[in-house]
Amino acid sequence: MTTSTTHAPAPTAEPAQPEFVFSQAVEGLFKALGPIDDATAARFVGIGFNPKGPFLPAYPVDQYVELMWLAVNVHDPDAPFDEGVTSLGRRFVDGYGDTLVGKAMLIGLRMLGPRRTLEKLTRQLSTGSSFFQSALTPLMDNEWALTLNRVTWPGWYIGLLERGLEIAGAHDVHVTLLSHQGSGREACFSVKWT
Repeated sequence: MTTSTTHAPAPTAEPAQPEFVFSQAVEGLFKALGPIDDATAARFVGIGFNPKGPFLPAYPVDQYVELMWLAVNVHDPDAPFDEGVTSLGRRFVDGYGDTLVGKAMLIGLRMLGPRRTLEKLTRQLSTGSSFFQSALTPLMDNEWALTLNRVTWPGWYIGLLERGLEIAGAHDVHVTLLSHQGSGREACFSVKWT
């Protein structure tokens, strides 16, 4: 006589949520670049982005990373990449501010001030993508440790944070990378200002 036992199916891992960057982030990046010639526009079209639009509602994050890489090289081809990505990150804040969603966000930054801007960072970053999370730990007055869950190039966020906090009213902003787990992984920054 044989007995049969029924086993519950083995648990499966939750499927990863797709990661997308929304159209306003693409539009903001092109606004940060300013006018581009036809040959450069063709390079962007070659990776799936028409600088003149219209833009799709959302793009896979890997495709957006490719767009960022090309944009940094177009923005300042003679600078070391880390400098170029930080510089473009700063300019992106102003370019994003020229989009419909970005205009409202920059008004909010000015009203909130630097401390509350930093505290609300996850919501602000989520206006441009589907996947950001942040954790903020106070170190002392006007100095914080900020952890972001998905960072390809830390310099991009150094530029974003510096410019965003300046718009929010901070002076003498210093953003320093403390740790980075590798491309597309968690990074921690020190953020301070006067």
